[in-house]
Amino acid sequence: MTKEQILAEVARSRSSLARDFTSVRRELDFPTKVNQLVRRKPLAWLGGAAALGWLLAGPKTKTRVVTRLLPSDGKPAKRTEKEPAARPGLLGVLIAVVKFSLPLLKPVLTAYAGKRFADLAAKLAR
Repeated sequence: MTKEQILAEVARSRSSLARDFTSVRRELDFPTKVNQLVRRKPLAWLGGAAALGWLLAGPKTKTRVVTRLLPSDGKPAKRTEKEPAARPGLLGVLIAVVKFSLPLLKPVLTAYAGKRFADLAAKLAR
């Protein structure tokens, strides 16, 4: 190889490396991706945030009416009791977080799975 060919190859490698670096940086820029997603579909994000807030807050108490017969006059008496309501458990919160973060992590997970399948295919081809 001549000196000019080597320099041309180095220049091609540098431009390819710069292009790859730019694309990786763009793929890993999560704040910009989230900003674009929110700008594209703001109502869906607001609705999701409201639903998540509603799930996390939940009702504080629930009311039930208890009817019992009083032994003195035989008439039913209604009494209202307040009990603490069940709050969403750790599993519910975890599911909500996973559902929220999966669209953001989809490109990363897809690339990882593709790499693993390619490695597996290479091993099986041997």
